[in-house]
Amino acid sequence: MNDIRSFGTAALVSIGLLTLSACGTGAADDTMAHHDHSSQHDHSGEHADHHGEDGHSIASAEPDDSTLADVMASKQGQSLPYYGTEDFTPIWLEPGSDEQMSFHRVPEFEFVNQSGKTVSSESYDDTIYVATFFFATCPGICSPINNRLLTVQEAIADLDDVRILSHSITPELDTVDVLGAYAAENKIDGQTWDLVTGDRDKLYAVAKQGYFASEDLGEGEAEGDFKHTENVLLIDRNGMIRGIYNGLSRNAMLDVISDIELLRAEQPASQS
Repeated sequence: MNDIRSFGTAALVSIGLLTLSACGTGAADDTMAHHDHSSQHDHSGEHADHHGEDGHSIASAEPDDSTLADVMASKQGQSLPYYGTEDFTPIWLEPGSDEQMSFHRVPEFEFVNQSGKTVSSESYDDTIYVATFFFATCPGICSPINNRLLTVQEAIADLDDVRILSHSITPELDTVDVLGAYAAENKIDGQTWDLVTGDRDKLYAVAKQGYFASEDLGEGEAEGDFKHTENVLLIDRNGMIRGIYNGLSRNAMLDVISDIELLRAEQPASQS
């Protein structure tokens, strides 16, 4: 079976993730990292609290000398928490327990991607995926986040059980043709990464009820911009939220990639 550990050193160097300190500690886009609630980590003095666009607290850290191998080694044998409330309080559950089997899941969905193909909860069955929100004409955070996610795209390129799912928050504007052009312009590979559009009410229902997006999602801000979140969420084979990260952080992408491997080591949903 392919795994993320085969993601080459040369590739990590080329995308700037092998040694993070080379970028310096003043880079604005590296000052925010993902929630780290694991009791098996001790980052005292390293993190400070900030708030994302949706008001949720996000731990931040200065860049360090971590590599993907370092991060994966530090997490060996650990398990990821579950998130089932809008405040993203982490809960550790016993796999196969009644509580785990009845825990919050992303509801069923059916949308259309940049190739005009139907993308649904059925087609994502038994799939680990990274969920995000964006819109094609976004003048702000979307491009930096998607540039970060290219790292994840490259890391999972040879894995048939992991995908990226980006939901448009302006589906009335983001037609299939628009999304196709956006994908081509931003080097998004449809074999790994779905940009989806569809019925606005259904998209927003899944965003708010499934991924706990804020109630003001999609409201107008500055000219041409709309409120959305920089949060990147990791969803397991059961459709459960297992990680939340700041999509603007280079450091957080290391955690996304390593946490994907932790989920791949868990029992498949059919065996839970």
